[in-house]
Amino acid sequence: MRRFAAALVALALIGTACSSSMAIDEYAALIEDRAAAYADEHEDLGRRHLADLEAAIADLQDSMEGERLATAALDETARRSAKLFAGIGDALGRYIDELDEIEPPRSVSAEHVAYVEALKGSSEGIGPLISTLTEAVSFDEINRAFASSGYADSSLRVAAACLRLEEVLEGQDLDADLPCEEAG
Repeated sequence: MRRFAAALVALALIGTACSSSMAIDEYAALIEDRAAAYADEHEDLGRRHLADLEAAIADLQDSMEGERLATAALDETARRSAKLFAGIGDALGRYIDELDEIEPPRSVSAEHVAYVEALKGSSEGIGPLISTLTEAVSFDEINRAFASSGYADSSLRVAAACLRLEEVLEGQDLDADLPCEEAG
């Protein structure tokens, strides 16, 4: 009798655990919404960065020239680029936190976890990138700082994990459209 009762309790717990996971279509809609919001914020940060940097450089050109202008433009570019990546890091951190709170359906659990882990790797590359940007003494160093950063290195992993999650969702007859190219 005890074994029977224990088995019933175990079945009830398993049933509760299975039913507490959201439906795959709810998950797909939620993940698509969160990914789109992050991609929009990321794109907006980049757009504002470029507009603000162009305006700042134009102001510098009005008041300086020669070596003084080049040095000021370099400093402005490095400072604003560090600020951009600080903003991206903040947005990415919030996105990761949102994804961590989601309990995905079992059918996409591994892909969800892989995607979140890839995003965390991307996030870990931002701090060192910001430090390198603030120490840059040439435009080449700014370019190399980004190109050789953990943030840039992780972009392929993030995109691959995102595409795999999208593929698994589509394999379940869901029209998933995740902005994978802007994910990391």
